Amino acid sequence: MTTLARSAVGVELVGLERVFGTVRALDHFDLEIRPGELVALLGPSGCGKTTALRVLAGLEEADSGQVIVGGRDISHTPPNKRNMAMVFQSYSLFPHLTVAGNIDFALSMRKVDKAKRKAIIDEHLELVGLGTHHNRLPNELSGGQQQRVALARALASKPDVLLLDEPLSALDAKVREQLRDEIRRIQQEFGTTTLFVTHDQGEALAMADRVGVMQAGKLEQIGSPRDLYERPETEFVARFIGATNPLPGVVSAGKVRVFDTWLPALPGSIDEGRGTALIRPERIKVTPLAECGDAPGRLATIRQMSFLGNHATVYLQPADGTDELVAFVAAREVEKLTQGMDVLVGFDDKPVLVA
Repeated sequence: MTTLARSAVGVELVGLERVFGTVRALDHFDLEIRPGELVALLGPSGCGKTTALRVLAGLEEADSGQVIVGGRDISHTPPNKRNMAMVFQSYSLFPHLTVAGNIDFALSMRKVDKAKRKAIIDEHLELVGLGTHHNRLPNELSGGQQQRVALARALASKPDVLLLDEPLSALDAKVREQLRDEIRRIQQEFGTTTLFVTHDQGEALAMADRVGVMQAGKLEQIGSPRDLYERPETEFVARFIGATNPLPGVVSAGKVRVFDTWLPALPGSIDEGRGTALIRPERIKVTPLAECGDAPGRLATIRQMSFLGNHATVYLQPADGTDELVAFVAAREVEKLTQGMDVLVGFDDKPVLVA
C-alpha cells in the first residue's frame, strides 16, 4: 500500500517547563522520539504526561524549552501548522456526518484535492477493518468501531506525528485489547512517529517500542518494556511497573542478602548496608517442604491461592511473622500446592533493585 507510506520524522522535547499556579507540570522535561517509533508516557495522575503531549501538539505552550520536529523548532508554531493528528479518549466524530464524511471533512480541511479523497477514504477504512461502513453514522457504530474511524481519520491526513491521548480507556476490556493490537499493527505499517499517553501499564508495555515513566513532571526512566520491568533504575519505577515484594536485605560488594540467599543487585541500588530489595512475584520460588532438601529459603504458609489460567497468584505468610508475600506460580506447578500448606520460599538468581 504505497499511498500509505510516509517518511518518518524525529521529535525532541528539550528542557520543557510548564507551571500551573504552584504545580510544576513539566520540570526540565526532556524526551526524544526516534523517527517511526512509538513511545508511551506512563505515570500516576498529575505526573505531567498529558501536558507533555499537549505541548507537543501546540495546545499548551511551555513556559520555557523547545519542541523540535524533523530538526525544526516549532515551539511557537500554531497547532494547525504542525502537521500532527490526535486521537482522543472521546472519539470526537461529527454525529451528523457518515463514517466517510468524517474522514472527508478532515481531508478537506487539509486542502486535499477532492478527486483524491475517495481513494484515500477507501484505503484507510479498509486498513482499520471498516471497508463496508462508509455510509453509517457514528451512533450506528460500537465504541471500538468509532475509535477505528477516528484512527483512520487521523492517519488519512498523513501526519508527521500521531498523538494518542488515552484512546482506549472508554472501551471495555475485550475491545480494548483487540484495538490495542490493531493500533500497533497499523502504526508499524505506516511507520508514523507516535506519542501515546496512557494510565494503563498493560497498554504501554504491549504497544510501545519504549516507555517513559514520569513522576512530578520529570522522566524517571525510559526504555524498552522489558528493560523497565526487569531492570528498573529507581525505586519509583520498580514499584510503579508491575507488582513487587519489598523485602529487607543487606547489600555488600554488589550483592544483596535476602532470606539467607545472595542475589545480584541492579545498577541504581544502594552501595552498602541495609535496604529494601524489590522482588517481582514471578521470581519467588515456592517449594513444598517435602521437595526442598537443603535449599536456602524461608518457611511460610500458603494463606490463599487465586488461579488465573497460565499461573496462580499465591499469598504467603512467612513463619517469622514478617509481611505477606505474593508469588506468581506457573500453572504446571500449582497442582503441588494447597491452601494451608507449609512451603519454603526462595528466589531465582536474577538481579534486583535495592532501595
